[in-house]
Parts: sequence; structure tokens; C-alpha cells
Amino acid sequence: MSRDDGWRFVVLGRSLERVDMIARLLAVRVLAAVHAPDWPTLLSASGAEEAFVRARGAGSDPGEVAAFLLLDRGFPRSVLHALSTAEECLAQLGGGTPALRPPEPARLAVGRMRTRLEYLDSAELEQLPALLSELQLACGAATRAVAERYFPYDGPIEWSHQSVTREGV
Repeated sequence: MSRDDGWRFVVLGRSLERVDMIARLLAVRVLAAVHAPDWPTLLSASGAEEAFVRARGAGSDPGEVAAFLLLDRGFPRSVLHALSTAEECLAQLGGGTPALRPPEPARLAVGRMRTRLEYLDSAELEQLPALLSELQLACGAATRAVAERYFPYDGPIEWSHQSVTREGV
């Protein structure tokens, strides 16, 4: 596919979906401890098992798994990487010089979460459920902002039925 705006929308959607799904997987594991999948299963479900073992070893410490899925810059399926990719796509879709145009709501939502994760204190990982909720809210806000900006919907089109007469025939 050509690397034009169509491709950017595909990558943007994939990135936002990835952030949302990783946040949901982690939330299920953290909040529903009774029937939740174990950490290796969570890594496998997110396509991160092999990358995690290469980067961190064979252990499955819950804090390390969560930190890897959220913050690893080198892993393309991490939340931080996906937010960075989404922000790049939004910057390219906006056109013009980014410094000269007002910030767009979608880019603000994504950029704030990316910045928050980049400078996340390890103590904040202790409050993982709140962070995961913020990630999901930011993805929803960005998705709505993109839809409003690029795909406005005014409602269905109503066709009027006019009779066509052929005079003089």
C-alpha cells in the first residue's frame, strides 16, 4: 500500500486499537485475579512472549510483564511504541507545519498519554488500574476526535421524490 493518508489512517487505527487492547488485557489480569489468565498467557495473547523472553529472560514477574507491555520502546506492540506511532500519523495527517497550526484534540489526547508513559515513575505502576483506565479514555477521545475531524457525519441523506414530467412529448 502506498504510504499516503490512507495508509496513515490504517496505521493510526491499528495503533489506537493496540493501545486499547493491551490496556484491556492488562486490566483483566490485574482486576479479575480469580479467573484471569496467567502472565505467560497474557504475553502470548499480546504477541509478546518471544520478545519478552529475549529482552527480560524467562521469568514472568507481573511488574516486569506490565512494564514491558506498556513501556518497552523497542517492542512494536508496546503501548508506548503504539502511542508514538499514532502521534506521528496524526502529525502527518494534519498537513502543514506542526508548529504553526493549533493542536488537534486527537493529537493532544495521544501526546499526553505518550508523554505520561515516557516519564512514568515506577511508583505509578503500583496504581496500574487507574493508568489503564486513562489509556482507554485517551484512546476513545482520540478516536472520536479523528472521526469528527476527518469523517464528519451529519445523518442520513434524505432523497426527495420529485415527479419528472415530459412535456411536449
